[in-house]
Amino acid sequence: MIEIPLGDLRENPLQPRRHFDEARLADLAESIRVHGVVQPVVVTRAVEGFRLVVGERRCRAARLAGLEKIPALVRELADQQVLEIALIENLQREDLNPIEEAHAFSYLLREHGLTHEQLAERLGCSRPAISNAIRLLSLPEEVRADLQAGILSPGHARTILALEGEPARLAAWRQMRERELSVRQAEELVGRLLKGTSKSVKTPRRQGGLGPDWQEVVDQLQRDLGAEVRILSKPNGRGRLELHYRDQEELERLVEMLIYLGERESSRPSLVD
Repeated sequence: MIEIPLGDLRENPLQPRRHFDEARLADLAESIRVHGVVQPVVVTRAVEGFRLVVGERRCRAARLAGLEKIPALVRELADQQVLEIALIENLQREDLNPIEEAHAFSYLLREHGLTHEQLAERLGCSRPAISNAIRLLSLPEEVRADLQAGILSPGHARTILALEGEPARLAAWRQMRERELSVRQAEELVGRLLKGTSKSVKTPRRQGGLGPDWQEVVDQLQRDLGAEVRILSKPNGRGRLELHYRDQEELERLVEMLIYLGERESSRPSLVD
């Protein structure tokens, strides 16, 4: 470990985190004034000085606290490793908002030619988590801004994604904001919009022929999968369970999610040995 002058430290252009809470930053700066920097930052050598890999918030707070140097661990890293490490560190701390996380995933997939499965293995998360995060980038700009600011929850955003086209998504988003709907109410709203019925959250339309218990199963599947689900029953007890998708990307997302759920179920320990 060495001490590096803050003036010799270059910001990480690949830093996935873009927004910092000013109040929390001020609190950290005050703590650093009293106790110093307890945990060193991680850097890599650059053409001029050092480039920051992990510890952007600590560096900003150290500057606010009036420090001239900061303790650091030096690592030799390629650009891909720089982003991966910064992303993993922020994911573990839950410091990224959903849009920052989605942009970081998208960059790694695009610039380094990784598949969703490869990226999931490197970051220690599931394939559906990667796919669902990146889908958030397809939301209208206004919706993404609310999600980034914490006004809209990821649950609300995933519900909006079940609708096709920007006008429908914006209309649902406006109703969610105006009515201050919970995630459950938002799911019910989108379910009604998908069925082309009344926009009222309180008067959901049921699939014909389904009892209340099976209708509840359909509603739960639609919320969990973010897609339209239908159960078609015949008098002889046979029938079909249909899962509807809009395009190839939606199909791949649903297949990945079903495979992941199957793998998770098969990995559970058996109760009978």
